Amino acid sequence: MKINKLLIGLMACSMSLTACTATTDNTTTQPTDNPAVFPTESTEATQPTEANITTEPTDGTEDTMNIDIGMYKNFVNKNENWLFSPYSIKDAFSLLYEGTEGKVKDEFETVLGLNEESVAAIREYDAFIKTSDTDSIKIANRAYVSNDDKIRNTLDIDVLGLDKDEIKDLQVDDPKAAAEDINTFVSDTTNEKIENFISEDFINEDTSLILVNALYFNQAWDFDKGTILWSDGKQYKAFQNKDYSLSNIKEADDGAIDVLRLNYINDESGRNNYAMTIFCKSENATDNHVDQYFESLSDDEFRDIMNFKDYEGLKEYGKAEFYVPNFEFENKCSLMNSLQDMGMIDAFSSADGFKKLGPVCISDVVHATYIKTNETGTEAAAATGIGMKMMSAQIEEKVKMVRANDTFVFVISDTDTDDILFMGRVVQPTEPVNR
Repeated sequence: MKINKLLIGLMACSMSLTACTATTDNTTTQPTDNPAVFPTESTEATQPTEANITTEPTDGTEDTMNIDIGMYKNFVNKNENWLFSPYSIKDAFSLLYEGTEGKVKDEFETVLGLNEESVAAIREYDAFIKTSDTDSIKIANRAYVSNDDKIRNTLDIDVLGLDKDEIKDLQVDDPKAAAEDINTFVSDTTNEKIENFISEDFINEDTSLILVNALYFNQAWDFDKGTILWSDGKQYKAFQNKDYSLSNIKEADDGAIDVLRLNYINDESGRNNYAMTIFCKSENATDNHVDQYFESLSDDEFRDIMNFKDYEGLKEYGKAEFYVPNFEFENKCSLMNSLQDMGMIDAFSSADGFKKLGPVCISDVVHATYIKTNETGTEAAAATGIGMKMMSAQIEEKVKMVRANDTFVFVISDTDTDDILFMGRVVQPTEPVNR
């Protein structure tokens, strides 16, 4: 089946971060017990400045900033291990796209890169995953609609484009039970990696609609166990390969950045198109500016560096080795402030943009993620919730060495469709070596 590539449009972004919390542990972590709470009243939004909503090219070209990198700049807490899912966020918002108009529709297009073609591609990819004979990746959407007849009758649910079995009653008169229904759906879809997604405070009599996307990813590879000396001077558990293909390594930024592609093994469906791409400081670099480099990539530059198709590798080296630390962590936060900083204003404050759906606006957007990566592969999960409310080699050979032993960025993608499933940043490994 041919899957159309998601088109990435223009984006508006700023450098603000959402205040969120993360959990990092030396052992297997359990999701936080602090479920997200959607406010019942809209937060007053400040109109963005021109700097918030435009991005000037740094090289004199007309190339635009990549949407996913724009999210990274605005969503990632640089002081902690952090993960978010561009695909889950766009998938959740895509359910609302056909119900938008005017300024809100413009915000969806400029901030998230959504348009008729990209939304159609998301629906096609979701359908493909849903019908694939595999449990290694799962994507599911749900719309929870208020069971209050006065509210329900004001909404045109058809614009969401969901099947009947994807639309559920939201028991606004029993918030505890309603939250449990949503949390069960998220937990089941993510193989219990995301628990207690929302609390009952999330739901009240004004809640009209809650849209939820859940994404689960579990792919294997087969590398050796090892250790790595991190920048803090301590040894950490790692996975490694001492005879890796040079065709999966690139040098960027004049050799200061190493780009390492790690391919997952074929899943049950026979597809072998998933990969993790790591951006880390080269051993020859004097300082670590991987964040600055990654965030500076234009749309074309990002697509080029992520494309390893027909790439033959570094000719001056005879072999390659890599060492990457094990990491496991989870995050949960509200994306509302960051989305507003990126230019999504009217969607949170005005019902005019959702007239096709009903007299509603967005109350909050919550996002939760989990990831575990070691020598056997990667297990990751994400959930996005949108709350809507009524408005009143040989020794002599030269060896290319890649050691991700300082802060690094990673991207998990579908290499056939170029969909970015996850983006993250590792500040600190989670498995120190016992001495």
